Amino acid sequence: MNILFLNAGRRCELIKAFKSVLSKFPGGGLVFGSDITPLAPALKLVDKKVIFPHSSSDDFKANFIAFCLEYEVDLVIPTIDPDLIILDRLRDELAVQMPSTRLLLPNSEVVRVGADKVMTKQTLGALGVRVPKTLDPSLDSFAFPVFVKPACGSAGENARKICNQEELVGHLEVTENPIVEEFIDGPEFTVDVFCNRHGQALLAIPRKRLSVRGGEVAKGVVERNEELEGIACSIAQKLNCDSPITIQFIKQDDEYVAIEINARLGGGLPLSVAAGANWPLWILDLARGREPEVKADIKDRLIMSRYDQSIFFDMNTFEKSKPNLSGVKVLILDMDDTLYPEREFVYSGYRKVAKFCLEEFGIYVEDELCRRFDAGERGDLFSTVLKSAGINLPEHEVLKMVKLYRTHEPKIHSYADVEILKKLHAEGYTLCLISDGWQEVQQKKWQALGLDEFFTHKIFTDSLGESFWKPHPRSFELMVQWMGIDFSEAVYIADNPAKDFIAPNQLGMHSLRIKRYGSVHGNEYYTGPETEPEFEISSLTELKSMLKNES
Repeated sequence: MNILFLNAGRRCELIKAFKSVLSKFPGGGLVFGSDITPLAPALKLVDKKVIFPHSSSDDFKANFIAFCLEYEVDLVIPTIDPDLIILDRLRDELAVQMPSTRLLLPNSEVVRVGADKVMTKQTLGALGVRVPKTLDPSLDSFAFPVFVKPACGSAGENARKICNQEELVGHLEVTENPIVEEFIDGPEFTVDVFCNRHGQALLAIPRKRLSVRGGEVAKGVVERNEELEGIACSIAQKLNCDSPITIQFIKQDDEYVAIEINARLGGGLPLSVAAGANWPLWILDLARGREPEVKADIKDRLIMSRYDQSIFFDMNTFEKSKPNLSGVKVLILDMDDTLYPEREFVYSGYRKVAKFCLEEFGIYVEDELCRRFDAGERGDLFSTVLKSAGINLPEHEVLKMVKLYRTHEPKIHSYADVEILKKLHAEGYTLCLISDGWQEVQQKKWQALGLDEFFTHKIFTDSLGESFWKPHPRSFELMVQWMGIDFSEAVYIADNPAKDFIAPNQLGMHSLRIKRYGSVHGNEYYTGPETEPEFEISSLTELKSMLKNES
């Protein structure tokens, strides 16, 4: 089951939720993401990203169809309102050209009603649901405040409370096709409604908005309410809605006032998912033609509080082309996070220290050490964690734990793609090692990996003295001298942008950065041209084509 999130934007939580379910779904599948800019944060999380023209562009349709056909997209999930209208217009044509692709899109009436706020109010009113009273500034005499919004707006753009006549006049001038209506004061609720292919509303989850930013909920709480859920389900069923939607309400004087219908998944849906409403699984079932087993066992009063998380893009890597390594004879590799996951060694050492702390102090620290390491904390974590437990140790006691960590017999395993190096070794390429770190520690790691028979030479830079650790060029000079080759006949493969590539670049050696998932330095960036490698790879499997100069 391959899924395309159209204009993925900032829907990081939603994509993570679908990927988590898809990994357990029969047959698995891939998650693709599109946007009009490569800087959309959610594109960092998908299996493949694609940049489409804006959906209003004449070029959008051809690009969209070509991608869906080439990558066998089974399900398209639109995430923004403008795309709903475009997809609805193309619905019949898309059904012919890509018949195996399903759009997560309700019937055309629901799309039109949701897109036009005037039609929304008329439709809801006809269904017997209370809606805000529409006001005509040229005819009506009314008291402020009032509420003004564009008839076809999205994400709360240009929708605001107006408190006086002067403000009203000014806002009407800058709002396209404005609607003026009575101001409804009270708590706001967004209801996620799950509907099946037969137009049945199977479940409604109300989320009370505690705070909003940029038109989306920043803080919210699940607040189950039989009356509100019944109203939302009734609206969806009367509209014969055959796909999940969201409906917004404001509660005033113990009555729910409907204000908006969104013919798509809501931005705050991750709260309902976290509460037990497994929208991703049920949607995948729908896309596969199965009736989902919708369960109403939802955790009530669960609160969501969102925070900003930055995702970084290195624009330099977008412009680099794959290097020709056909003249390379010697492959020189780093060890930590290049040949094995460094976290394995760290966790292995923490387990040894944790046993010591349990025996000596009667406290358990392994989980807390791992948690802090995963959060990016470094330095003297042993003292820090013990202090948090109320234990202050003298320096010599802390050094005991440091020694335990460094001298323990590590439980580590090489990455699976190291098998590629063994094959290259068999084909005549020479493998060598240059690795930083305390020599005693690095030697133990190397012994645990069991790769010695494939590597002709190895240098632990600490054997030369700490001043010769990378980025000092001495170890690279020695290695090339021992091999009797030119620098251009060697490539250095490592992971740390802070120090690994400075010396190879200065010496005229080829350099590759391997960025592995979960690596310690995987999210670090280059501080200048001298720190940048020739190219980045995500696996050693990419080496062979470069060495053979193959596409």
